[in-house]
Amino acid sequence: MNRELPVSPQTGELAARLREARKLRHLTQIQAAEHLGVSRTTVVAMESGERKVQADELIKLSALYGVHVSDLMRPQTAAESLVVQLETLLGDASEAELLERFRGACDDFLYLEKLAGSRVMPEVPEYDTKDLSPQEAGELVASLERARLGLGEGPVADLMEILVVEVGLRVFRTEMPSHISAIYAYTQAHGGCIAVNSVLPLERARLYMAEGYGRYLLDRLEADVTRHDRHDKGDQKADASAACFARSFLMPRTAVERYLFALQRRHGLDVTPAEIASVAGFFVVPTDTAAARLAELGRIRTGAFDRLGWEGREVEEAPAAYAENRANEAVEFPVKYVMLAIGSFAKGLLSEGQLADLLHQDRLSVRGTVEDFLLKTGVKDLDSLIRPV
Repeated sequence: MNRELPVSPQTGELAARLREARKLRHLTQIQAAEHLGVSRTTVVAMESGERKVQADELIKLSALYGVHVSDLMRPQTAAESLVVQLETLLGDASEAELLERFRGACDDFLYLEKLAGSRVMPEVPEYDTKDLSPQEAGELVASLERARLGLGEGPVADLMEILVVEVGLRVFRTEMPSHISAIYAYTQAHGGCIAVNSVLPLERARLYMAEGYGRYLLDRLEADVTRHDRHDKGDQKADASAACFARSFLMPRTAVERYLFALQRRHGLDVTPAEIASVAGFFVVPTDTAAARLAELGRIRTGAFDRLGWEGREVEEAPAAYAENRANEAVEFPVKYVMLAIGSFAKGLLSEGQLADLLHQDRLSVRGTVEDFLLKTGVKDLDSLIRPV
């Protein structure tokens, strides 16, 4: 007779460990189900936290995966759990599904890095901003970070890849309920994780990526959910600092002044709505964000943008300065994630089914993804992809 576990970790934590242990052994959910004598849907429910794992099932799975039961059952502090941090912020059923996708994507990224042996935890810069206003803190840290990353003063060409490769964050675009724009969380194991609603236009998505980056630097241990441009939890000063950081990082003071000066030489000294839209297009940010930044810099009056009656309306931005990179930042996964997945597949560490699962595609679609990737990298086959040059 099956027995429930006498003492169990948080359901979501155990589910995540079971999923990662199975993947590290290169086993499918079907193989795990056959070992237990249950259906695949039962294993899916176990790995999503929707079904409790019985004691005898856990023993069988630990033997199959080559791990100790105690490793699967070890306690984990709330500060280390993505699930625990976000459960209080994401309440109803649709949001619980989002939490599962977010945690699964972060776990998958961590799994791919472990598989490739490329896991490096970045050193997070520590900035003392306790005596500064939110605007001062955001401006200062944004300036220091741009200098640290060697970005100069121009627009950021491909923010997602910079945050993933240079900063060490995990950034995704994923389907979310319409009232949620972005979520952020941090654990020691995962590092900083940011997910942005995939339906948002690129300019808005970049803004939320940058805000998550700001929170990572200024208040990284506080998880955050942004709903309709509002943060529903956390220190208001930290939220304001992260927002100011995002505007300052995407639109550095010197670059804005230089671009605005060039516009005004052609069109006159007054800043018009058309020029605000042009600034927004150049820096690839929403028009209201460009207006807020211009107000911070004293180039327009605070609230002038809202008084134009544009609040809640889409304003057409001018063509982006880095339009060729727009497609890259509209994808679900960053290039590094796709590269790790296809590289592991090329080495025989992943089956085609596992690759498709990690890229959220069916097998037919994933074959096209691999072909496109090889074409972009300029190699003729998978063997060439992993051969030293």
